[in-house]
Amino acid sequence: MADEPEDGLGVVLGGRYRLGEVVGEGGMGTVHAAERLDGGGRVAIKRLHPHLVSDEKIAARFRREALAADAIGHRNIVAVLELGESEDGGLFMVLELLEGRDLAADIADRGPLRVGRLVRVLGQVCDALGAVHAAGIVHRDLKPENIFLIEKDGDPDFVKILDFGISKFLESVDGAVTSMTRTGTTVGTPYYMAPEQAQAKKGVDHRVDVYALGVIAFRALTGMHPFDDESYPMLVLKICTEAPPPVTRYRADVPMDLDGVIRKCLAKNPDDRYTNATEVKEALAPFSGITHEPRITNAPATALSSAKALRVDSPEAHAATAAATAVAGEWKSGPGFDAAPATGGMSPAADEFSDDGVDDEVVAMTSRVSEGRGGAARLGVLAVGAVILGLSALLIYSGDPGDGVEEVPVLPVPAEAEVRALGAGGGGQGDWSWINPRPQAMPTWYDVAVAGVNRVAMVGHAGQAARYQSEGLYFWPTDTTETLHGVEWYGPREAVAVGNGGTIRVLGLDGPPRTLESSTEADLRDVAVVASADGWIVGDEGTLLRLAAYAVTAVPSGVEADLLDLFDAGDTVWVAGDDGTILRVSNDGVAAEVSGTDRTLRAIGGCPGGALYAAGDDGKLLRHRGGAWVAVRHELRENLTAIGCDGDRAVITGSRGGVLLALGGQTVILESGIEKALHGVAGAHDGPTWIVGDGGRLFNIADDHLLALTDGPTVPFWDIAAISGALVAVGDWGRIVRERETGFDIAESPTDDALASLAILSPSALLAVGDRGTFVMIRHDGAEHIDSPTEASLRSVIADAGAVLAVGTGGVVVRGEVGSLSASRVADAATLWDVDGVPSDAIAVGDDGLVLAIDDHRSQRISCPVEASLRAVLRTGAVAWAVGTGATIVRIEGDSCVVDRGPTEGMPILNDIGLGPSGRPMAVGNLGLAIERGPDGEWASVGLSVGRANLRAIRRIDRHVYVVGAGGVILRSIIADGT
Repeated sequence: MADEPEDGLGVVLGGRYRLGEVVGEGGMGTVHAAERLDGGGRVAIKRLHPHLVSDEKIAARFRREALAADAIGHRNIVAVLELGESEDGGLFMVLELLEGRDLAADIADRGPLRVGRLVRVLGQVCDALGAVHAAGIVHRDLKPENIFLIEKDGDPDFVKILDFGISKFLESVDGAVTSMTRTGTTVGTPYYMAPEQAQAKKGVDHRVDVYALGVIAFRALTGMHPFDDESYPMLVLKICTEAPPPVTRYRADVPMDLDGVIRKCLAKNPDDRYTNATEVKEALAPFSGITHEPRITNAPATALSSAKALRVDSPEAHAATAAATAVAGEWKSGPGFDAAPATGGMSPAADEFSDDGVDDEVVAMTSRVSEGRGGAARLGVLAVGAVILGLSALLIYSGDPGDGVEEVPVLPVPAEAEVRALGAGGGGQGDWSWINPRPQAMPTWYDVAVAGVNRVAMVGHAGQAARYQSEGLYFWPTDTTETLHGVEWYGPREAVAVGNGGTIRVLGLDGPPRTLESSTEADLRDVAVVASADGWIVGDEGTLLRLAAYAVTAVPSGVEADLLDLFDAGDTVWVAGDDGTILRVSNDGVAAEVSGTDRTLRAIGGCPGGALYAAGDDGKLLRHRGGAWVAVRHELRENLTAIGCDGDRAVITGSRGGVLLALGGQTVILESGIEKALHGVAGAHDGPTWIVGDGGRLFNIADDHLLALTDGPTVPFWDIAAISGALVAVGDWGRIVRERETGFDIAESPTDDALASLAILSPSALLAVGDRGTFVMIRHDGAEHIDSPTEASLRSVIADAGAVLAVGTGGVVVRGEVGSLSASRVADAATLWDVDGVPSDAIAVGDDGLVLAIDDHRSQRISCPVEASLRAVLRTGAVAWAVGTGATIVRIEGDSCVVDRGPTEGMPILNDIGLGPSGRPMAVGNLGLAIERGPDGEWASVGLSVGRANLRAIRRIDRHVYVVGAGGVILRSIIADGT
């Protein structure tokens, strides 16, 4: 506004907020304390700088911050109450007003944190990140400045996470939320960027936030960043190439194990970090009781170190270069090697023999010979050794002496992966089935067990489990939120799942899950059932458990290494683990094997009557032959994660989507088309082989290729309707999805603005509304913009006989017919979230418990005694039901409003309400929440197979009820009430 005071003091925004003092300022905008003119107390107003409003990228980033925080709704994340536009077109965001200070200021004022205090603060940050990542969002700018500490419920360090301005929505089908999320652009504060983030690599995921946790912990304990430099290029170089310095160099009171936790968070390779924030919290928990004062050492600051990658002007470096150049000339005549470049160094052909297919004992011997010598001697010995190793490798794999020629089937020539979406399943009345399954709608799966065509079980993140039956995937209650790492069938109708903290669950087809006491708090990694009532379980710190008739007893393993995988080979159970550990478990006891490697072995297994393999980090693959373990050469250059069986060939999966088939010493790679980790593989004689992994990836193995079973658009949906029986769904980023004969496809859209609601305008046309006053007409042959009388974001629309009624932010109400729409505003109203009925007689609901009766000419308030934000309304005859934050439910009859279920702290938001398959009101919301009103008037949970995906809408269409939500969720159920 032209006459606005320079400091904004006293300015009224949206007719509802009077700006007070400035409490913060950044590159994007200014934050004011503000008074609500309706007497609702003080809030914070974040205003986008006026000169940035016209920048579409910046404006989109500003809106995304509000969208991200609202999509999560966690107690440790600052609440965004409204996103609005001022009269002059400026953007502002209304947030809860926090009183306290950020963690950076706390460190600056009070110095490094005590260990126990750090654990308590980061534990809350991890809780918030768990919700962030579960919502398909990556923060990407986590730092002490965005961790705000307030006093709440007697806790002086209650955490609120701020600033989701550069967050990334993983639910995007192509990553193009804005150009800021595209490959080639670095986002985040430099000190806290993971290596892949600093390099602007494609596919950055939630593990960049895990890396940031490590940097925050380092800074909170030392007052410094692990990598620091006054030059930005040098800082990035250090982040990408240097090992992090130990925290114990700067803090004498920090345990070595805690230093190990931080170093794991700071791993260069995302696969080497903790999988998620929950694992970080669990790893930090043992140090919560350390409360003594910090003991700071006098070690040089991290900023004073120079990058080793640039230390080339030294005598050692010159000598090493000269030696390498001299030796390179001798490689020309060596078998398996090409001439080295003129500058010296090992040629690509030589590098092929530097790891896989090389005997570990020979490598160890070569390394010992070179110890204690200068750089020149060291390079010379290793170069000559490489030639010897190359010859050795050729001899080893040309055949085993005395064995004769081994006859094995020929592996196939790999074909491209195919996509075959998972079937719908279900079919009975009241059954819910997926019709658009996608990875983002599912948790990461860590293991799969197959005992037949319809006996497939999988377990994964945060205690989630599922089973495949009747061509559909159904989530399986486990009564735990601990991550589950292993599963195996335990008889025809039960499966045993094991996981973190000693968790053991028996999952039955006929009843609720049962808990088995393990008498250990170690994380359990795998389970193998060797008979109908007998099995073994392995876990961290050498844990070995015997399972017999549902009783669990500990068995000494003789090792302290983490045990990660099991394989039943009849009379013997084989175990693999850290540091190259391989154990044989039999009636004679437990015996250790010599594996010949110190790499972590993450998997062991094979096919009945076939070769036994062990696989692990750095692509290490071993085969058990003649009583010894020998290396197998292959071309899959990634950590190996799991081994299963497909017919007579072993299947080995990798940490970057690789799949390896092995027969004897032969291998071939099948392409998966993804770069995400695959964690589990299993098959049965009478069923397909299954592979599971990150983001809910599911594959079957065909003879010479993979079948991807989770396919369909990943759009975060907000509504669904139909044109002549063909479904149409709309959602974020203007996405329009149409039902085709082969599934759902993304259709061309005329807008990038989120589409929030659909109305049937005619048998051949739908009307969609969304952000910035967007109206879109959707027909069979396309979609087009419709002129809008407002720029306020629209949240809901209804239509009848050509008349239209839409509502949205700032209390906007749009009425009329397409082509002659007009807008008005409800005085003192915030956002109107939903409207139901017909345009001439409707009920609308919104923030602060607002309920409106709307007719052709006016709107009238109905007093409702609830402080919750009402997000959706369902009108059924003379009664209307409304739902909202805190799982609130109210009943509206005439001009009265009664609270049927009050807001409950910690309960997810209910986003929509409709009639369920039984004909009774059913509400859906965040974190997979679904409840239905029973005949007795009580609201009870409905089991939908969506895990913890956020659900946005429920609609009755023809003879079905549909539920849609984040991650591309579309569920269908048959109507059972006869209507």
